[in-house]
Amino acid sequence: MHSEPFDARSQGASLTRLVLLPGMDGSGFFFRDFIAALRPAVEPTVMRYPVDRGLGYLELEALVRDALPCDEPFVLVGESFSGPIAIALASSYPPGLIAVVLVCTFARSPARVIRTFRHCSGDRVIPASASVFITQCLPSVRIVEIDGPHFLLQAKPAESAHAVRAFAREAGAVL
Repeated sequence: MHSEPFDARSQGASLTRLVLLPGMDGSGFFFRDFIAALRPAVEPTVMRYPVDRGLGYLELEALVRDALPCDEPFVLVGESFSGPIAIALASSYPPGLIAVVLVCTFARSPARVIRTFRHCSGDRVIPASASVFITQCLPSVRIVEIDGPHFLLQAKPAESAHAVRAFAREAGAVL
């Protein structure tokens, strides 16, 4: 007996959007290989920060909040500089937020929806103590360590995409 794989799209299920928050460059340009590794199953939304003016974390948080999907489930992926923005957004429990993935970043006060933190074992920018702090604040967080530099999504796009997709599915995302 031949069985077809389940395709959530053909069944009318609402697909979960991955919202990617970029590192300090703010462009999302460096996500290109990571996005290619996510496709064709996932078509993420890449946030881009304005280049015509300097904005602080509060202004960037407001900018991202205004652009979040309002009528569909989503997973926030906060890379490096954007980790605190993802945490701040998660702490307000916006409608549709399923989970947050933090990649090679730092935090001060993680929210309950943060379930995974991806530490790069070769990261020379963010110390390993960042993951210790997060797990002390939120013991239910799962740490996924991938051997690579701070620019993990760029250096290991396929491995990173696989880990993010797997986590998102575990959190209830339909990808």
